Amino acid sequence: MNSPCFTHAYLRLRLSFTTTDTDLGIGGSIVAGQAPSGEYHAPTASSVRIAMPSLPDQMAFYIDGEAQKGRREADAMFIELAEGSHHWELTDKLPVPLRRVS
Repeated sequence: MNSPCFTHAYLRLRLSFTTTDTDLGIGGSIVAGQAPSGEYHAPTASSVRIAMPSLPDQMAFYIDGEAQKGRREADAMFIELAEGSHHWELTDKLPVPLRRVS
């Protein structure tokens, strides 16, 4: 599945999410003043390639408030996705909402 690019006119931010998993559902939005974020549902563990021109080193992909350790390659990151329904966020700051501390 090749998902469409999310484009934000103010930031000129162009993201693309690519996967070969035809059962993975992933969506999101870019809103002025907020980090790109959304939801995904994976019936089984999956993976996604996230590409962005000039991807900053400090940019992190969060799932349910936890930073994911993905592989980086040029202007892309490769992220392993846990099965189930989850919230994601791509940011160079802390995720919103913050992860609960027990």
